[in-house]
Formats: sequence, structure tokens, C-alpha cells
Amino acid sequence: MVPPEVLAAAHATHAKLHSLNIPHVFVGGLAVGVYAQPRMTSDVDVLVPRATLEQLGDVSLGGVIEGRTWQEGPIAIDAITVHDALRPIEGDLLVAREVHFDLPIIRLEGLLLLKAIDGRMKDEADIVEVLKRQTEARYQDARRWIRGAVLPRRVKEDVIETLDSLYAIAQAEKARAGRAS
Repeated sequence: MVPPEVLAAAHATHAKLHSLNIPHVFVGGLAVGVYAQPRMTSDVDVLVPRATLEQLGDVSLGGVIEGRTWQEGPIAIDAITVHDALRPIEGDLLVAREVHFDLPIIRLEGLLLLKAIDGRMKDEADIVEVLKRQTEARYQDARRWIRGAVLPRRVKEDVIETLDSLYAIAQAEKARAGRAS
């Protein structure tokens, strides 16, 4: 469940970024909650174009901005930009294909890509939870999208290898849960 104060901070952030004509999509815990079982999150992660970071630093977004982070009430807002390897598809990642909670949410493929590249244990656990709730066809669609993205070949191969491994784990966990119930 997403706490109401986190949703309120996300809505305020969306309104401010929209008023500044800054393309953005929500990622992190909010996006994971759209594609999987909602998990507790205490901050808001928003993907913005790298070129807008200076603009964010020059505008009061509701609190003190420290680098890419500011406060919206008690909630930390983290402005995230794409990894250098993903710069060629930055525009594609910033086009919301999903709207939930009345917020633009990153497309499934983009979420999987960002989390696979970050590769932290928390990101991998999020990917497993997301993949447990996707059909085989939906996973294959996401895989095809990533394979077709204009990215360095090695990046795509590494991401697909990671996702395939995590998809196998997700399916095993799903099967185990089915046998237990």
C-alpha cells in the first residue's frame, strides 16, 4: 500500500513538473506497485531528462533542493536521470504508457531495464515481484522491446540475461506458492 502522504507528494511533484513542461514518469516503489503487489515506499522517484537537472536546481519545487533531491512536505523526492548507456532511448522511457493514481508511470519495459541496470539486490527483488505478475506473453513483449531498443549490444545482452534469470526465479516462486495453497 502506498501511504497517502507519498501519493500526495507525488501528485504535487507531478503538478509542478507538468507546469514547468518537464517530461517525467514515476519509477521506483510507485511503479513497482503498479506492476506488482504494492510495496511500502517512503519516497518518490521520478525520472526526468538529464538536460532538466539545472532547471530543477533553479526552481523552487517546494523545499530545499540538494542535487537531485528535494522535500515535498515530509517526503523525499528523488529526480533520477537515465544511465549513460540508456541515453539513446531517454525519450522513449519518458513517455508514460501507464497512468495509475492519476500519475504518469514508466512503461513496464523501462522499469525492468532501469532496475536490471542498477542491479542492486532491492532492484532484483522488485524485478522478481513484477515478473511474478506478468504473463509469459507480456514478458516476451518486454524482452522484444528491450532487444529492439537502440542500445549498445552488450547492455542489451546483459539486461536480457539478468531478466531471464530473474524470470526463472519468479516462475519458480510462483509455482511454489501455487503448490503451498
